[in-house]
Amino acid sequence: AAAGMDENPIGAQARLIAEGLKRVKRVNNDTALVCLNHVRDGIGRFAQMRIPGGKAQEDFSSIMMWVTRGPAIKEDEIMQGGDDKKRVGFKMKVTLEKDKIGGRRYDSCEIPFLFKGGEIDELSWYIDMALGNGLIKKTGAWYDVYESRVCGMLGVKDLLNSDAALKERFLAELAEKNRAEEI
Repeated sequence: AAAGMDENPIGAQARLIAEGLKRVKRVNNDTALVCLNHVRDGIGRFAQMRIPGGKAQEDFSSIMMWVTRGPAIKEDEIMQGGDDKKRVGFKMKVTLEKDKIGGRRYDSCEIPFLFKGGEIDELSWYIDMALGNGLIKKTGAWYDVYESRVCGMLGVKDLLNSDAALKERFLAELAEKNRAEEI
């Protein structure tokens, strides 16, 4: 027999999540628990985006991040002269909503995510950071990386991946610039 609506009271999911989080918290304080959830529109006139399950997840969490999908990353085909570009990934926007550990609330960043292999593209992220703090210069489609001038993001990645010493120098200088900016 199918369950009726009266057998599924409002807030049952929220109570189950709250009880589960209480039990997990009592068991072990040295364990990291990662919860993934989706966002829903609230009900009512002044509705906001909410996570299902009530306030328990927000109350029990030490760190809460919102991950949203950003613009598409397209294959760099400037060298072939084609206008059609294939989507190879997207940028994830990650915003720190709550932090009891010591980070800066509402800080955000964009992280490149590639479909091939389902991975975060760290090198593209480092290149974007270097563009932001002036370590790499960009003019149109051309990138100036130290003494080299290459076309497109893929050209920069190929240059850094082909020369291990150059890549090591690039990462060391980027880390040094970021440390200097934090001080």
